[in-house]
Amino acid sequence: MRSYAGRSAGAHFLDEMFLSKDYVYVTSRWISPEYAEKLVELARNGVAVRIITSDDREKNHQKALETLRKALKPPALARLKGWRPPNMELGIIREQYFHVKLYVFDDKMAVVGSANLTRNGM
Repeated sequence: MRSYAGRSAGAHFLDEMFLSKDYVYVTSRWISPEYAEKLVELARNGVAVRIITSDDREKNHQKALETLRKALKPPALARLKGWRPPNMELGIIREQYFHVKLYVFDDKMAVVGSANLTRNGM
């Protein structure tokens, strides 16, 4: 088992997480919009993406939630175009009760720590 600590700990797993082929499970109170977009892209490419996050009112996190929700909502002409939702599930928990950060992907790595899925956190 390898352990990483400090400011650059996220660099040791973030790239590998976004190269996953089978699944990515994310539990983080806050998510940055750019990471939300990457998770949606993974899901659209067939990777099983499961996210548990908060309903925190922080501006960037709300942008990320908008991206995630929009990806799961069919467009107006979805029935005519054969739209299928991405392989993604989104769970939202009241922020005051939510603190855990956990990332698991492709039977390669499980990460537990204090880093949110944000640029500053990583």
